[in-house]
Order: sequence, then structure tokens, then C-alpha cells
Amino acid sequence: MLDYGAMKNVAIFLLGVTATNCTAQENTPLPLAVTLAAVPRVLVADRPADIEIVLHNAGDAPLSFGTWSCGWDTQWQIRQDGNAIGIAAPACTRNVRRTIRLAAGGTYVRSLTFVARPVVGATALRVALGFQPLDASRRYWSAPFSLSVSPGSAPSSDDDPPPSQPGREDYQP
Repeated sequence: MLDYGAMKNVAIFLLGVTATNCTAQENTPLPLAVTLAAVPRVLVADRPADIEIVLHNAGDAPLSFGTWSCGWDTQWQIRQDGNAIGIAAPACTRNVRRTIRLAAGGTYVRSLTFVARPVVGATALRVALGFQPLDASRRYWSAPFSLSVSPGSAPSSDDDPPPSQPGREDYQP
């Protein structure tokens, strides 16, 4: 029977072996490709636009990676020719970790909401998106793509409620 000191040394040794294996697996690149299903040619400033992102297992073996249930936007980075585009965070009441499992050749599709900041005149940008799975040190980038940001326009008069609508202070029957 092993005494406490010997058991402690064995446990420390096994922990070291486990940590080494986890690090080796983490630094091994996944065969993960990032593509976009459809990209709008123009983003209008201050108007959110959903963009479908496709994560594709380009390998010949199944793979899995971690992602957030509703904090998915935090795993993305935008590489752009300026700072005109941001990713809008969705409303979230309970953000939990999820494991995505993809068969060889399988895909996972989800959308990101882009929001362009107001710009002066139309601005053309070169953009790439980078995804970093949870517990991974590597980011996987899409191919660069082009889009334009146009300045927002003033809301049309059709968007304003009529002046004598019930519930407004100026309503008079």
C-alpha cells in the first residue's frame, strides 16, 4: 500500500501528463474553415445586418469545439481597413457553453449581426472574420471579402406616427 507522500507524487505526475496532453491537443490546428453564406454588398450605418457564417470541418475525421449559446459574438474578431464595422451583441439571459460536433465534411451555420458606424460618404472596406473556439489559442479566418458602408439616411415621414394617434399627448378626439 502506498503512503500519502507517494500517492501525492503519483497524482502530481499524472496531472502533469494530462496537462501536457491537453496543451498538445490545443495547439494542434483544427481542420476548421470559416466561410460566409451570403454577404450584403452594402451595410447602412446604424442598421443591423445579419450575416450567415458557416464553420466547415475540412478534415476527414469528426471534430468538436466549444462555443457560447448566446455570447457567440464574443468569439469573433473583425479584421478591416478601418473601424467602421462592429458586431452587435444579442440579448442574452443565460449564456452557457456548448460543444459543437461536426462529422467529416460537416458544417455549422449561425449568424452574426453586423452594425456599421456612421461614415462620411460611401466607404469600401476589405474585411475578414476570425473565429476562436473556446479553450483554443488559435483563431480561424475567413477569406477577405469586400463590402461598402453607406451613411444612414434620415427616417422617412412614413416611419413617424400620425400626429393625432391615440396615446400621444397631442391627441384630441
